[in-house]
Amino acid sequence: MRRMMSREEINHNVDCIKKQVEKFVSFEGENAAIIVNNADWLLDLKFVDFVREIGSLFSVNKMLSAECYKQRLESRINFF
Repeated sequence: MRRMMSREEINHNVDCIKKQVEKFVSFEGENAAIIVNNADWLLDLKFVDFVREIGSLFSVNKMLSAECYKQRLESRINFF
């Protein structure tokens, strides 16, 4: 599992990825490419909205069948 990154680390990673991609794709001009940071829309999600729209697609039994979620539950680590 990935470790939780700070907003600053995420922004740094986005900048680094953009620098790498700039070698192959143009971010300027009429047909400019756009990099979209998922955090820009994910951070605005409210918990209840998330549970209603996304959470209903996952069963607790299916999640608990994955070892990583069992470990989180046993060690009291949160899911977010």
